Amino acid sequence: MAKTSMVEREKRRAGIVKKYAAKRAKLKELIRSPKSSPEERAAAQAALQALPAPYRGRSVRSLLTPVRKAVVGYQHPLAVYEDLMPGGAA
Repeated sequence: MAKTSMVEREKRRAGIVKKYAAKRAKLKELIRSPKSSPEERAAAQAALQALPAPYRGRSVRSLLTPVRKAVVGYQHPLAVYEDLMPGGAA
């Protein structure tokens, strides 16, 4: 089970992303627009960099269940040599 502080941190990050989403989209559109002047683009890029970075978020599953090394396919470095050892795994 995820710690309450982790869940609350994820909620706070999601709120920050939602708060600045419209402003971020507006600045990106201004940067991409061929009609905007180089000065406007530079100002928009500076403003975009000043905003908090967008957070990709974590899935709920990763908060509730820790990822085990065995699940993701972690293999101990010495396990590679088991096939070469006499009586090793076949």
